[in-house]
Amino acid sequence: MPPRFPTWQGHLLAVIVSPLAAFFAVFNVLFSDVFGLGQRLQAIVYVFVVYLIVGWVFGRLWPMRRRSWALWLIVPGGLFGLPFTVADHGWTVYGVSVIAAMILASLLGTGLLTVKSAGSPRQHSSRPP
Repeated sequence: MPPRFPTWQGHLLAVIVSPLAAFFAVFNVLFSDVFGLGQRLQAIVYVFVVYLIVGWVFGRLWPMRRRSWALWLIVPGGLFGLPFTVADHGWTVYGVSVIAAMILASLLGTGLLTVKSAGSPRQHSSRPP
């Protein structure tokens, strides 16, 4: 399936969107005042949804470059989140959780990682053997 738009447009969009998603999702969540467990879980879900949507858009518009788009999304978010995770030892689990949600959502959104359903049980024929 040929790409719907030229690849250079995808790269230009990735240069703009990736740092924005990293700043407004990962950086914002890690450096905001999140106190309770419920707020932390909401923040992780927020990051997951943002990266899932952005990954889905890139994966659908340029399906032949899915691996490239996943890296374009993961690297800026990791660069924003890693210093916080390493520097503040009291929040390490939270920082790693945010980064893991970002990576998982990017892979799911671009289509590199798929969830296989169990499917329906086999249909047996009504004929006797």
